[in-house]
Amino acid sequence: MTDPGSLPWAELARARPRLLVIGDVMLDRTVQGETHRLSPEAPVPVIRQSSSIQSPGGAANVAVNLAALRVSVCLFGVAGADAEGEQLRAALQGCGVSGDGLASIPGRATTLKTRLVTRRQQVVRLDREVSTPLSTAGARALLSRLRREMEHCDGVLVPDYGKGVITRAVWDELLALARRAGIPVVVDPNPSGPLDLYRGVDGIKLNWPEAQRAAQLGGTAETEIEVAGQYVMRATEARWAVITRGDDGLSVFRRGQARLDVPARRREVFDVTGAGDTVLAVLGFGLAAGLDLEAATHLASLAGGLVVERLGTAAVTLQEMENDARPESQLRRKIVDRHEMARRIQLHRQAGRRVVFTNGCFDLLHAGHIHLLKYCATFGEVVVVGLNTDESVRRLKGPDRPFLPLDERAMILGALPEVSVIVPFEEETPESIVAELRPDVLVKGADYKVEEVVGRQLVEAAGGRVVLAPLLENISSSEIARRIRASGRGERAGDAE
Repeated sequence: MTDPGSLPWAELARARPRLLVIGDVMLDRTVQGETHRLSPEAPVPVIRQSSSIQSPGGAANVAVNLAALRVSVCLFGVAGADAEGEQLRAALQGCGVSGDGLASIPGRATTLKTRLVTRRQQVVRLDREVSTPLSTAGARALLSRLRREMEHCDGVLVPDYGKGVITRAVWDELLALARRAGIPVVVDPNPSGPLDLYRGVDGIKLNWPEAQRAAQLGGTAETEIEVAGQYVMRATEARWAVITRGDDGLSVFRRGQARLDVPARRREVFDVTGAGDTVLAVLGFGLAAGLDLEAATHLASLAGGLVVERLGTAAVTLQEMENDARPESQLRRKIVDRHEMARRIQLHRQAGRRVVFTNGCFDLLHAGHIHLLKYCATFGEVVVVGLNTDESVRRLKGPDRPFLPLDERAMILGALPEVSVIVPFEEETPESIVAELRPDVLVKGADYKVEEVVGRQLVEAAGGRVVLAPLLENISSSEIARRIRASGRGERAGDAE
């Protein structure tokens, strides 16, 4: 199974597996605000808070991802008897996940990760956590809740963040319970812990830096991937291992079989927060729903690619994955509305990328258009194109235009590697897009004067600049159309002769 489009989507939509998740639960808090000055007390920015968003993190995020797939989830972990613990339970409830399996251990606080974000950049992350191993009494309290659910589940997922929940005693009892119930266990290991803790696991999912550290490797050569995978298999005695490799996709190792590499689709924006949780959840769902390991890995790769295009921890649905697997989706994914444009540009700017904007009708794409877009790409990593709708083109060019409808013009533009985002607009000018986007560079053709460019003052006020692209002479959609018509008349005259 090499084509994600051939996955049994109808069967997956009907599947209703029941999965148990046990590991380190967290509360993720993102505080956003604006900063306009430095503190008089120290050379640090003063942030005026504008919003605070809370969401389940760690093992709780795995559970939320499963709930988005309409899986019945049993979540187990440790949350403190504190305000953050109550907030985590409430956030879980809002995502359709029960917090009844979270044990409260006296004196143990809820793990909290707070990210401060200003001007679309994460300034600092504050972690409050207790990572000491659970006591015997704490492990007993957690396992007593878990035993009642084990026999009713189709699989166990263990996201171990190294915060003390998955101790040797907890692991050994968990594995024994799963063996008696005849259900598989899949682990996402502690990033800094020894892999032999998980000896006897059915499957293990880890990322490439974690596999490198475990196997004590320092390079990126293709041979090292094989060495790392075989080391993970030996250390854990797993039946299979999946190593996620970012833009290079996923590598699957199975006993007695050659390595399988699953490619990743190129993504325009990238925020890896929570991506590992999504891959683990979807991999577990796929296997519990009856897919083989290869098909489940393709499904997980689709989900991981979608979630990195979103800010912070997020979940994807089966319908979103099915849509993404369709061949035409890659041509359409750059075409967005204003809200999605703002979200994607926020991620690009967090990654330090410069944003360039241009606009036009782009009717009958020609060499002049290609020249303009390549010119735009020399000024930044992200090129946003404002594209006139059909009605807007008719108002500007006349009732016989456009030659190609909006959808076709957008899909052709989307096939160009220089173009990152396409935003249709109804107005005769893109001023409202420029006002929202505030690009670093605004590009128009040299048939304009700088002072005539719509949005110039907005861009310059925000610290950006306007540049004029050199023109290719005697090339335009209207001229191409004239030649085609002239050619057609000539052919008809020849036929008459």
